[in-house]
Amino acid sequence: MYRFNSVLAASAAFVLLGLTGTSAAFAAGPAAVTLGTAGNYVILSKAGISTTGTTKITGNIGASPIAASAITGFGLAMDSSGTFSRSILVTGLVYAANYKAPTPAMLTAAVGDMQTAYTNAAGRPAGVTELGSGNIGGKTLVPGVYKWGTGVTIPTDVTLSGGKNDVWIFQIAGTLNISSAMKVILKGGALAQNIFWQVAGSTTLGTNSTFNGNILDKTNIALKTGAVLNGSALAQTAVTLDANTVTGIVVNPAASTYHATSPARVLDSRPTAAGHTNIGLAGKFTAGTVRTFAVAGVIGVGATSVAVPTNATAVTGNLTIVNQTAAGVVALGPIMTASGATTTINFVKGDTRANNVTLGLGSGGTLAAVYRSSTAGATIDLIFDVTGYFTPDTSGATYHTLTPGRILDTRPTGSGHTNIGLSGKFTTKSVRTFAVAGVKALGWTSALVPSAATAVTGNLTVTDATSIGYVSVGPTIAPVPSTSTLNVAKGANVANGVTVALKSGKLQAVWDGTAGSSADVIFDVTGYFTSGSGGLSFYPIAPVRVLDSSMSLGLSGTFTSGTARLFTIGGTAGVPTGAAGIAGNLTLLNPSSSGWALVSPEIVASPITSTLNVASGHSEANGFDVALGSGGHVALEWAGTTGSTANIALDVTGYWK
Repeated sequence: MYRFNSVLAASAAFVLLGLTGTSAAFAAGPAAVTLGTAGNYVILSKAGISTTGTTKITGNIGASPIAASAITGFGLAMDSSGTFSRSILVTGLVYAANYKAPTPAMLTAAVGDMQTAYTNAAGRPAGVTELGSGNIGGKTLVPGVYKWGTGVTIPTDVTLSGGKNDVWIFQIAGTLNISSAMKVILKGGALAQNIFWQVAGSTTLGTNSTFNGNILDKTNIALKTGAVLNGSALAQTAVTLDANTVTGIVVNPAASTYHATSPARVLDSRPTAAGHTNIGLAGKFTAGTVRTFAVAGVIGVGATSVAVPTNATAVTGNLTIVNQTAAGVVALGPIMTASGATTTINFVKGDTRANNVTLGLGSGGTLAAVYRSSTAGATIDLIFDVTGYFTPDTSGATYHTLTPGRILDTRPTGSGHTNIGLSGKFTTKSVRTFAVAGVKALGWTSALVPSAATAVTGNLTVTDATSIGYVSVGPTIAPVPSTSTLNVAKGANVANGVTVALKSGKLQAVWDGTAGSSADVIFDVTGYFTSGSGGLSFYPIAPVRVLDSSMSLGLSGTFTSGTARLFTIGGTAGVPTGAAGIAGNLTLLNPSSSGWALVSPEIVASPITSTLNVASGHSEANGFDVALGSGGHVALEWAGTTGSTANIALDVTGYWK
């Protein structure tokens, strides 16, 4: 932290008290307080959380060691896993100590981290003491550590002035109160995530007040009617709410541009053997255990240089699951909890499956993964191939969204489909090249992808495979490639999203199955990249579930075959109004027949493209990039047999703007 001599301390006090007209600052203040896993919650309490009125919370809430009966007014709906519940008042998940494992242990750790953070904040050496005798209304406070042996009141607006990396810690021995309609104002780029209010007594946010920062309170936190909190309420007793808006701290994502690469394997938990090489992590994943692996700075299998540089903010890639001992899901993201709502792949036992992702990276250029299964002790192997990365600058390519268009379908024309791109099935280990740039997709009168495109996003589908096998797609592909794009069982219809570099406007693909086997291949384009600043930048966010019709989250009721529904995303869940597109994951849940689903910018009368293919009764997922339609919405459609139904879930991992 900043060290004062007596002259500097006195000078700083004059500025803080408003006795000079000169703007001054302490440097950046102290180091931030580490919240640990408590930072995964916007509200965390040991004694209960209650609300009246129409409260709106963005982020997870949790209570421990108290049971869920102490979380009142939320109308909780338990998830089938028993590890979390939902509420129409919470954009996030609700956890309690009496839910199924691993939730109790997860909450115990979070409460411990909350108490550690409180002690850490309370123990920081103070730079300014007893400012204003506890009345800080009307003052402008620069970064630093402030301490009071009494309570603190904010009867008029107070301003915290500093940059985006500056830190404030307030040590309060008594109570903290902000009066009705008053505000804690942030100026100069100051961020709520870097503000810590350590309070020994109770905290009260007055009616219609606006408060910024993390409240670490040893007793209770009360938000009066209409009060707004941008930050977190972490209380060692209870939290009470009344028609409030509480928004968890979201680190503003950086605008990033894209660098497509040749596919590189950076994770394979299987032991080295014929056909594969262990890299990243050794040994199977066990259900309920989060594991983190490096992505940035790693030299992938078969490569001679690093696939992803250390300044990367996000990656595109392909996650493959294999050797699972029980049905379940795998979730992948920059950070991860043992239980949660977002998923990357859904699968049954024995199903080798892959899914495309566009994801932000965690601290140090890592990703975290967890296998969730109702079978205790279940295990699985995970594989991750990188296909490109994003950097927070203008050195890479920018993105152009498209309404999806089909440019490859090897099936002969008939039965609802039209041959385009290449004719005839792919045969095993035979590499084929097809054009992407300059192609007029089915139903289009002009080319979707220009010759200047360096990479594309799209959806790869394999159908009518005569054996088990896989398809790899890329700018150049070997007959027996070291990475894969899509794994398929005999006779199955399987789709996977892709983000892939082009070579001279073309892609190569190969089918690798048993000797003499074959498969039809379909490719739909959803967007493309060009060099320079003419397109959109990517903004990675922490994965968030915005829609789950099975839980009445976002939309209620099952989807009926052939009936498309609109769902608005822009302006919610970290996606701003004005975003041009999103990256995410689409999951079909327990369809009553075999069929397919489509996510698109607008409702399409007779769609000829698809996002996800699924068998009856299976829950399956697929990654996607899609433009947002007018008003920031997407259109979602389930297509199965007449009268069939399915539930749809949608996770967002970033947006294009």
